[in-house]
Amino acid sequence: MKARTLLVALVLLLSSACTENDPLYCAQDSECTDANAQRYDPATPYCNTLGNFCFAGCKTDADCADPSSKAFEGTSKPTCNTGTGHCVGGDTLPTGLENGEKCVNANQCKTSNCVDGVCCDLACVGKCIACNLASSLGKCANVPDGDDVRDDCQVAGQPDACKGVCDGNAACRFPGTNVECGGTCVPGTGTVEDRIKMSFCDGAGTCAASSTEGSCGGYTCKDGKCRDKPCDDNDVDKKCTGEFQCVSTECQANLPAGSACGTNNNACASKMCRDGVCCTSDCSGTCERCDSTGTCVPEQAGAMPMGDCEVSGQPVACRGSCDGNRACTWPTASCKAGTCGTGSDGSPVAQTYSCNMGSCPAQPNGESSCNFSLCSGGACMDGCATKSDCVANSVCDRTAAHTTGRGACVDPTKVQTVTTTIQDAVNAALGASKTHVVVPNNATPYTAGANITSGAITIIGDGSVTVRPTSGAAFSVTGGGLSLSLQNVTVNQSPDVGVSCGSLGAQSTLVVVESTISSSAKEGVFGTKCNVTLRRNTINNNTGGGVSLGNGAFTLVNDVIYGNGAAGAAGSDVGGVGLSSVQGALVFANNTVADNLAKTGVAAGISCAGSADTVRNSIVWGNLGGSQFLGCSFEYSTVQGASAPAGTGNLNVDCNLSATYRPQAAGCFNVGSNTAAGVGAIDRANDARVKGNTIDLGAYEVQ
Repeated sequence: MKARTLLVALVLLLSSACTENDPLYCAQDSECTDANAQRYDPATPYCNTLGNFCFAGCKTDADCADPSSKAFEGTSKPTCNTGTGHCVGGDTLPTGLENGEKCVNANQCKTSNCVDGVCCDLACVGKCIACNLASSLGKCANVPDGDDVRDDCQVAGQPDACKGVCDGNAACRFPGTNVECGGTCVPGTGTVEDRIKMSFCDGAGTCAASSTEGSCGGYTCKDGKCRDKPCDDNDVDKKCTGEFQCVSTECQANLPAGSACGTNNNACASKMCRDGVCCTSDCSGTCERCDSTGTCVPEQAGAMPMGDCEVSGQPVACRGSCDGNRACTWPTASCKAGTCGTGSDGSPVAQTYSCNMGSCPAQPNGESSCNFSLCSGGACMDGCATKSDCVANSVCDRTAAHTTGRGACVDPTKVQTVTTTIQDAVNAALGASKTHVVVPNNATPYTAGANITSGAITIIGDGSVTVRPTSGAAFSVTGGGLSLSLQNVTVNQSPDVGVSCGSLGAQSTLVVVESTISSSAKEGVFGTKCNVTLRRNTINNNTGGGVSLGNGAFTLVNDVIYGNGAAGAAGSDVGGVGLSSVQGALVFANNTVADNLAKTGVAAGISCAGSADTVRNSIVWGNLGGSQFLGCSFEYSTVQGASAPAGTGNLNVDCNLSATYRPQAAGCFNVGSNTAAGVGAIDRANDARVKGNTIDLGAYEVQ
């Protein structure tokens, strides 16, 4: 049955030959080790060339020479079935063994004495004798002085401290009566410290208890032992007991004025432990304390001694502190949950209740502006998730949402709403010194976006907003020293670049957040001499490549970049991401770059300016046409290839990406770096990051 099972296993292995990427793959015997071999019988691994895998079954009859290594079938000498690599035949134990040969039972030995695992000349019964000594193998002999191969000198149930050794004359030698073998703790109570009853070996292998108690010198007694210094008042096992107090790591008693005493009055000669030191007087007045010399002095300014500067029945928040002259200073902190109200300008305010002379008022005595956020539950909302968290005619700007997961509500007077074209609204906003343009949801896609030629503007989609330009890029920055922030907008089927930023003068700035850029005829995002930030975007199916950036400072975090580029000799120069002339440190973290294409010889996944450009916490997988990456360094990322790239925490694990490019394989969860540059509080779906103890790889946090 066993041989037939192994034969089936081998047939299955042969039917699915190993490829060069498999850990069992081999072409010759020298490539096989115990670590990478499929094992059936103990033998030297060799290469099974029919299936190209390392195999540790038998190869010749010589591999089956040791019958003790396996229970064999039959009674004949074991032989090798080279078809299965399985040793067959032979299961009887040898007989007629000479003294000193290994045995299992007495029937194997000529002398009928199987002792200590070898055939022996005698029955070898008694203490401190053995038959398997290297110097007299097969002969019953005295165990050498100091050894005890059979544990003959261990009295059952007694501690190792009293265990003896053989004396070389077939007898035991035990530790003397001065050897400690344990003790019994006698816990102290009140002013009496912990004590101990010690036990000593009796010279015959037994531990004998003593009836005499000894002091532990103020140290704790535990598990039959007195603890020694250092003592520690914060550790129950290291605290001092009785009248003793922990002073400079030692337990001491009858301490003089100024000595540390914790709360132990009995540790002091004066029997007055105040404020942690032995004091010369009671020192119980308002804002008084005992100083390091044991003298009663005024409390330091700001101190809050228990019972001082407190109004009965009032909240802790209103508790005062000492002023340094035996009097109190009172706080004005918030003392109860606030309420919502309306300010003099009609905007939401949070009404507050602040302490006054140690008491909390019954009516609000203050208010604070909500800065265009709504007030809820008596407090201003912490920023916004959407514009519904803001006052009327405001908008939620999520440019900095990566820090806390929340955006900021914008002053309604700084917001321009699109009524005709996006370009018209941008021009009107810049002309009126407004900072934000809101693009309302439209039943049909907008046929043009905007070209920024002056100033700085933030464009935010309100709801589901799609821009499908009929000519040129959907959004562009043309000129030096300009700034465009684009949020919650879908750019689709641009006949040119999706979003571009270029300058011949000073560096411009482009920020794209929580948007989708897809199906552009050229690159999804293009930038030159422009500082570009891309956070929580989906950039996909752009024919000229996903992202192409040069001559600037670049931040890409939590982006999904897939299906971009074109393969073949005439394919795209950029696959997923192409970076060049990066200024300063590249911030590239938790991006998913997958299934992109590029022409031969070009990185289909990520192309970096050099090894100084480090990709962190990212997934680079399934990119075809060119290589997965070129010029980049990696940390805590999984990259498809023959092996993981060099660098800390890198993997070569298939994340089994879903149709929406979420990782599904456990090997990609909780394996990133929480401190990687750029890591924020939320992922591509605005879900919290980190969910476990460690961040996941790629743009989505799963678990």
